[in-house]
Amino acid sequence: MERGEKYVRKEEDSLSDIKKDPYNYICNWMEELLPYTGRKAFEIICLMPPSLILPDLLYKSKKIRSNINVLLLTSSGGGKSTICKQLSYLTYHPIDVRSITSAKLESKIYSSPLFTFIVEDFATMSRDPFIVKTVESILGEEKRLQRSTMNKDVDMDTDGVGLLAGIPQDLSNYLTSGLIFRLFTLSIIHTQKEHSEIGKHIMESIGNNGNFDEKEELIKKYYQELAKIQAGEHSEIGQITGYYLDEKFKKKSYEVWDKYTKQIYQKIKAQLNWFRLYQEFYRMLVSHAFLNVFNRKVENGILYPNEEDYKVAINLMKKDLQTKFKLINMESFSRSISNIKEFERIMNSDKVEERDKNMLKQLVKIKRGKIVNN
Repeated sequence: MERGEKYVRKEEDSLSDIKKDPYNYICNWMEELLPYTGRKAFEIICLMPPSLILPDLLYKSKKIRSNINVLLLTSSGGGKSTICKQLSYLTYHPIDVRSITSAKLESKIYSSPLFTFIVEDFATMSRDPFIVKTVESILGEEKRLQRSTMNKDVDMDTDGVGLLAGIPQDLSNYLTSGLIFRLFTLSIIHTQKEHSEIGKHIMESIGNNGNFDEKEELIKKYYQELAKIQAGEHSEIGQITGYYLDEKFKKKSYEVWDKYTKQIYQKIKAQLNWFRLYQEFYRMLVSHAFLNVFNRKVENGILYPNEEDYKVAINLMKKDLQTKFKLINMESFSRSISNIKEFERIMNSDKVEERDKNMLKQLVKIKRGKIVNN
């Protein structure tokens, strides 16, 4: 009995360290594993599990989903497999696949309507319109799985979040299907300096485990604590049933969104709607507040996001807007490059930023010394 008591006390002390600042604890832990990648990815991905178990946001007589979905774009070897594997281990009810048919996906969701859909290589799947339509339905505002066949009719409510990983070369598929506008878009492309630093990190980390696995277990237990709250099984905090959204945060966030989207309108001639990105702000606001629930005000089931939650959510919204704008701009620019000489001139130009050059390298397709028409 004494040994058990010591173990419980030690576990509680460990979890109390995470409770002080869970967001940075998780992001820093992931950065230890994937420098120049882990934090960028998990700044948004670590909010996905909380968003899955939170109630939807009220919108007049209707509701807006709380669920956060992410499209991760990075080149081969950029950390997609590791990021997907870590989320699969930490989150609730993972459906972890490399490729899948519509029928198999429906079967998996039918057996677990609450799920985290994780696809390491969505590039191939995104070419199948039936898969895209199914993914849009189960992860979008509909949150519903509907399909009729000769053998059966499928019609059920779903509740899921999704991490769809792909490569920048397939950006056109995501643009034409509209997926890039339905998910938080995360593009990770490294500079040459970062590339060298990552190699140095690999050299220094080989044969050295440190306490990474211990932190991983504690983070998983912390997410389980959040699940207990929403299951009504937590002794300290009652189930979250709604949110108090400060009018100050609503007004400030609108002003930021309006300013950024007006600037984008001036630079992109195409008629694009950015309303979903503003809704995304509120999803990130409440998810970050719930991740930090042990440091937040909760009264009668109502969660009160604070200034820190606002800052994280507004910065993530800005990043998403900037990333989408940059990807759309660079994808369009890549189509205008007609030959290798022009491409080389751009790559050698001092007027083009290194990150833009790296993105163009991912987008421009070269085959047998020629630019392939996209």
